[in-house]
Amino acid sequence: MPAVVYVHPWEADPEQPRIGASISRRFRHLVGIRTTLPKLRDLAARHRFGPMKKVVESATNLPVLMV
Repeated sequence: MPAVVYVHPWEADPEQPRIGASISRRFRHLVGIRTTLPKLRDLAARHRFGPMKKVVESATNLPVLMV
């Protein structure tokens, strides 16, 4: 079953500059940041990844035009 994984680069950077925000926003922004890369490595080891174009084509049997 196809799935989409979307990760911002900052979500995997524990050394990113700290933002000046409330404690709750800082917590939400930083929680789990040190485990992002290990989780992505695990996903990559256990699943196949490919371009979204191929996922859509295989699900619909229609060609996807890239413009």
